[in-house]
Amino acid sequence: MYLSWLAAAYLDAGEVEQATAITARVFDLSEGLASIRPMGRVRLMVKRLEPHRSLAPVGALLERAKG
Repeated sequence: MYLSWLAAAYLDAGEVEQATAITARVFDLSEGLASIRPMGRVRLMVKRLEPHRSLAPVGALLERAKG
């Protein structure tokens, strides 16, 4: 959960690529967990990153989150 907050802070600061990298890490760590909260935070960040989909790392994360 703490990493998801860090990702949000990076995005708020305009550091889109850092936010994307950390969100991808949260995604990795959240897979297979019994708690749904971390993946909920990933979905929230994916929504927030949507306007930046033209950046390659963001586009890749969005595609990954769709599947």
